[in-house]
Amino acid sequence: MRSSISEDNGLAAILNSDVRIYSVGISTGGIAEIRMGQSSQQRKIIATTLDQEGATFAKNQIKKAGLSNQIEVKLEDIAHALPYPIAFLPSGYFN
Repeated sequence: MRSSISEDNGLAAILNSDVRIYSVGISTGGIAEIRMGQSSQQRKIIATTLDQEGATFAKNQIKKAGLSNQIEVKLEDIAHALPYPIAFLPSGYFN
């Protein structure tokens, strides 16, 4: 499975210092999130989706890649309040 051009562009924007990533709308099969995790062992990623089948498929791909400890897939509707503490977001996020 290959990543899309938009996934490649998004990945190119991630800095090495970005160790906490909230990925809204998980990529096809979790490809982008897997690449994020592979590029830094310190990186923790929460990937969201509304699609149960897509979440299950992505979780399996992430497990095969050995990145289940870095990437968490969640069924979430971002139209509602997020359950994450401000500490999860990067320093200066709201500046």
